[in-house]
Amino acid sequence: MLKFIVISDTHIVPKDKTCNGLKSYERFKAAIKSINENHPDADFCIVAGDIVDKGDVESYKLFSNLIFDFKMPLYVTIGNHDNRDNFKKVFNDKFSDENGFIQNIIDKDNQRIIILDSNNENLLGEGKLCETRLNWLENKINDKKN
Repeated sequence: MLKFIVISDTHIVPKDKTCNGLKSYERFKAAIKSINENHPDADFCIVAGDIVDKGDVESYKLFSNLIFDFKMPLYVTIGNHDNRDNFKKVFNDKFSDENGFIQNIIDKDNQRIIILDSNNENLLGEGKLCETRLNWLENKINDKKN
């Protein structure tokens, strides 16, 4: 049986700040520790967007420093609080597909999980899949069928 962890809305902010009254950096650090200790049998972990609260480079650098603590493969996509350009200033194309979007496929135990980047800088608080991403999704679905 496939077992994976999904984390979303970490809303990392600089260490001297809080998000909604919470120290998101410390909370994410504690979550990673808990996952490693209590779910070492998980196949992988997905961080599913809203990684940082304001889309700033400083917060992505903090996130980058923390994710090395994961003891399992990690897959990442961005959400409506994220900024793709700033994310890529820290991660380059590490989590990008061939079109530059932060999305991926995971093939494991005869299963396919598709992680989509629905970030759209023109839609505040919303996500949207453009024609390029919809075509990518269709191709990834059809690849698995064949």
